[in-house]
Amino acid sequence: IGYTANNLLPARAGEFVRAHAIGRMESVSRAAAFATIVVERVFDGLSILVILVCILPGLKIPAQDWLVAASWLSLLLYLAAIVFILFFNFKKRLALKLVSFLPARILKGIESLADGFKIIENAGHLAVIAVYSFVIWGMTAVALWLAALAFGCQLAYLSALFILVLMALAVILPSAPGFIGTLDAAMVYGLMLFGVPRETALTMTVFYHGLSLLAIIIPGFYYLWKYKLSLTEL
Repeated sequence: IGYTANNLLPARAGEFVRAHAIGRMESVSRAAAFATIVVERVFDGLSILVILVCILPGLKIPAQDWLVAASWLSLLLYLAAIVFILFFNFKKRLALKLVSFLPARILKGIESLADGFKIIENAGHLAVIAVYSFVIWGMTAVALWLAALAFGCQLAYLSALFILVLMALAVILPSAPGFIGTLDAAMVYGLMLFGVPRETALTMTVFYHGLSLLAIIIPGFYYLWKYKLSLTEL
């Protein structure tokens, strides 16, 4: 449901939709649900940066100063998010005191958000999140690698991982619903880095992105129907 909303609404609104859907379906605070999504996203970002550091030595590509700059910017953003989460979790009273001037309703939401960050106190849960994150990125790279084979491109798996990193960095930027434009540009550029002709790269990108959208939106609407929810209601 959340990813479906991300593909249909701008500004990653699907993350808020997912938190609201979890709150409706599991009878938990929306703010607490959103806090767990924030933690998940931080781990996703750190996983991508770890993958980038691990695969760069095995790739033969020209030095890309902009990629290094983007990686550092991403790392700073994720570190800031980690500091924010740690502060809210371990200094909850101080955090609430700093924002005590806000209306009571907003303060209640912030308090619930802090409660959701308690997930970081469970090392076992964090380990599971980290493992899932690496597995999901690895499987996505397999899909990208298979798509390249379908278009007659002999793309190495490490190359597919690198292109996936480019795509992940690209979607940090503001974009249209479904990350149309930014994600496509990153994928085309990445494929061309590894010798794929521009026309083939563009065709493959349209195919891959379109198929990915359908693979998310169709089951997303099924689950909206199953749980008697709607995007307009959320």
